[in-house]
Amino acid sequence: MLHDVDNFFLHHAETRPELKNVDFKFNGTLYRYDETENKCIIRIPSSAEHYFRVGDDYFEYIEIPDKHNNLTKTYHKRKKETIKDDNGKDIFKHVPKYKAFCNVPDHINYQLVINNCFNTYHPFVYEPEEGDASRTIEFIKHIFGEDEIVLDENFSVKRYEIALDYLTILYKHPQQILPILCLVSRERQTGKTTFLKWLKLIFVENCAIVGNQDFENNFNTHWASKLIIGCDETKIERHVVMERIKGMSTASTIMKEGKGVDQISMDFFGKFILLSNNEDNFATIDREEIRFWVIKVPVIKTKDVDLIDDLFNEIPSFLNLLSQRKIITQKRERHWFDTRLLKTEALDKIVANSAPTMEKNIKYNMAALFEKTCYDMITITLDDVVKYIAKFNNDEKKNYVKQTLHTMGYKTNPPKRNLFTPVIEEVRAENRIEYKILDKKCVGRYYEFNRTDFITLEDDIENKDTLF
Repeated sequence: MLHDVDNFFLHHAETRPELKNVDFKFNGTLYRYDETENKCIIRIPSSAEHYFRVGDDYFEYIEIPDKHNNLTKTYHKRKKETIKDDNGKDIFKHVPKYKAFCNVPDHINYQLVINNCFNTYHPFVYEPEEGDASRTIEFIKHIFGEDEIVLDENFSVKRYEIALDYLTILYKHPQQILPILCLVSRERQTGKTTFLKWLKLIFVENCAIVGNQDFENNFNTHWASKLIIGCDETKIERHVVMERIKGMSTASTIMKEGKGVDQISMDFFGKFILLSNNEDNFATIDREEIRFWVIKVPVIKTKDVDLIDDLFNEIPSFLNLLSQRKIITQKRERHWFDTRLLKTEALDKIVANSAPTMEKNIKYNMAALFEKTCYDMITITLDDVVKYIAKFNNDEKKNYVKQTLHTMGYKTNPPKRNLFTPVIEEVRAENRIEYKILDKKCVGRYYEFNRTDFITLEDDIENKDTLF
């Protein structure tokens, strides 16, 4: 009797009298039999479940296929007249109505409606299950490495364990601020993109993958409410864009803005994950910056074409692992992790390449001077820094050099007599030019430069035969 709702009810009510005077669903629509009219009356049409209203605006749930034909449930704005044309005017009395939007992330105790506000954060689609997550742990170890980081005699941790803490916080405490995670490598086939795709599989609609251009304009409706904002092939050249990302990484609210739509202030908890093949200069990062965690990802030794499928299949068991494990690190900063845990050689390289040209020149020429001398410390006046280190023959750049040295952390010492500064001078001899180290005597306020700030022990060993 599934072809007609009235016949369906009358047929089953004969053997099940408890169905009388109660609501029942037939093909998604809620009915109740009316004995006076001898027919089933619609209480809530099935189409009403596809719509909701927030304030004055109507929205429709829809399922959008991706390139893999996977359906993702989301919602789009609809005009009232469009809904009326498709469903009739009676549908509006059945459409759920909410006062406003809210944005409250929760993967364990999710609520769609909070204080009569519609939650824009999408429901989490997985439940933790007992099982094997060894392939996932192996992948995380590959991405982040197993280097041991020792903070003091009482605490040490491996880098992949920090990553597990990062992922645990994402899952259990999504509102916690986290550092900007950057996975870099100039080589291909490292797993960087797979890592981001894997997070997209876990967090689905709460993860947005954007392009560089999405950070350069103010239109952010497609990612402002997301937990993870990932960017592949990152190359951020504009200083203002990098400052915007850094500011948002620790912001508690954001202005959600779309084309032709009024700005709306909303809670923000987005975590930025940047992937780049430009491991030396994908962005400008100052030496004082503490919000970046830069990881150089090695090439995968053995290619596995089923890797993403294996990671997908282990998601429930991996979530079970996260739900049960204890976070190893303690909260030390706004972004949780002690800054010393985030320090890597990859970060140092980007910071060095982010330095202004003047700073790079000073570092390069000071290193060259130390390489050609046996001094552990060099004392030098500002005038000589300008002439011999910064390589300027006039005083026009003196203030700029002084400001750069201050930025690098160097301050002048009180005036002193009998200062001897090693300088490299050209000596022309017949058809060739020779370079000699001369101790130049000078007087005045001076800077002190230590060899270890410019030359590492490895460099000393490598150059020991050519220093003198």
